[in-house]
Amino acid sequence: MCASDPWTFARAKNNAFIEVCYGKPEALDGTARFGYVTGLKNWVYRDFHTDGSYADLSARFIAPDRWEFTGPYYPAGADAPLDGVIEYRIVSPTQYARTFASRRPDGSIEPSGGDTCRKMP
Repeated sequence: MCASDPWTFARAKNNAFIEVCYGKPEALDGTARFGYVTGLKNWVYRDFHTDGSYADLSARFIAPDRWEFTGPYYPAGADAPLDGVIEYRIVSPTQYARTFASRRPDGSIEPSGGDTCRKMP
């Protein structure tokens, strides 16, 4: 459960990636795929929102308790992508925190939100 939405993580069929579905099962907010691509030497996170937004994020290294994905985020209806910076941090075995931000042209980070996710029993 992230914020108030259920999230499910499962191995994608016939695939080395993890599929992430978020939102209520009867009306999903989106679906993402997450995994390591050997040829890129990168972790990738491709996120397809039902409103038409899309994120094409990657991470070279994932620490045992924190990972940061960066890359273009294309908000629905926007003229240009944002330079997204998404961090996941493990708080405990049953909880992690997420922060969402954008990198400005001068390199500084502009926070845009975050939440906490809890493992469901």
